[in-house]
Order: sequence, then structure tokens, then C-alpha cells
Amino acid sequence: MPSRRTVGFSLAIGVIHAAGLLLVALSLGYSIGPSQYSLGGLLWRYGGLVVVAAVPIWLAVRFRLVTPVLAFIVTTGYVLGMELTPPGPTFRDVAELEGLAEPTGITVVENGLYIVRYMVNASVWTVGFLFLAGFVNDDEAPVVGPDVDRPVDAVATAREILDAARETCDASSKRGQELPPRYCWSHDRAIATPHG
Repeated sequence: MPSRRTVGFSLAIGVIHAAGLLLVALSLGYSIGPSQYSLGGLLWRYGGLVVVAAVPIWLAVRFRLVTPVLAFIVTTGYVLGMELTPPGPTFRDVAELEGLAEPTGITVVENGLYIVRYMVNASVWTVGFLFLAGFVNDDEAPVVGPDVDRPVDAVATAREILDAARETCDASSKRGQELPPRYCWSHDRAIATPHG
């Protein structure tokens, strides 16, 4: 899929994700409509919901990384599940909890705020999904050549490096630049033995 189509597809999924969560939150009674925020706050919160879904989808479509998408699905499913399963969010005035005669106008939410917290912390979740993509994909390296999308097998790469080191030792001995056998042996061992 070309790059623009990949980004467009990912953003479309992000918009659907954001719209779905916002509809659920508004139907539950949360005050997170557009009139509640400044322009910057609106872009940060609503845009965050779009980006938190678009990034894992883009990673899956562009680089075939499934783990961030699975983490995204589990996270969003947990948030929706906690909001929609009984008892659901309960909105109570502080006066009711403190036994005051007049309402204070300060509302306490019990058994809820999962979508609101997810929306406010969307940037943290996005960084987490990116970190997960890098952590899962750290043993793969890009291939230089016509098949750039094919990952390099780390074991095959180590073997190729080991073979190249042996060839270097062989070539140096043929040119009369004899390297000590101990150097070649220790060099082979350092490459062949994984560290860490």
C-alpha cells in the first residue's frame, strides 16, 4: 500500500475510534463535548484519541507489526468494558457525600472516568505502543537492496559476519600480513558468542 494511502487509512481508523469513544462517553453523561475545551485542549484530547489508534494501525499496515495493534485492542477493550459493565459511572455531588444542605456544584464520579483518563493520557499510550513496536522489532534490521521490506534474520546476519571475519583473516595471511592465529580465533569467538 503506498505511503499516503497507508497514512490515510490509519487516520480514518483513528477518527472512527475517537468518534466511537466520544459517543460512548457522551451517552454515559461525561462533559467532554467540544464546548468544554479551548481549541488547544480540544486538539490535544480529540487529536490524541485519533493518533493513539492511528499509530498502531499504521505500524501494522506499513511494517507488518501486530503486537502494537493487539496492545491497542486490549487497551481500548478494557476501557470500554470497564465503562459499559455494571454498575457503570455514578455522578454525585460533594454535598450528598458530605451531608451538606446545599449542592456545591462539584461532581464526584464513582466507577468511571476510564474513557476520560484514556483520552487525557493518549500521548502516553501512543509512546507505549511505539516503544512496544521497537522492543518487539529490535532483532530485525532493514535489508539494503530491491527487497527492502524483507527483515533480516539475526542468526543469518551473525553467520555472514563470522564468514566475513574468517575471509579477512584468510586474505591477510595470503598477502603476507599474517595476523596472529589467536587474534582470528578470539575475533571469531567474539562474533559467534552472543553477549547480554
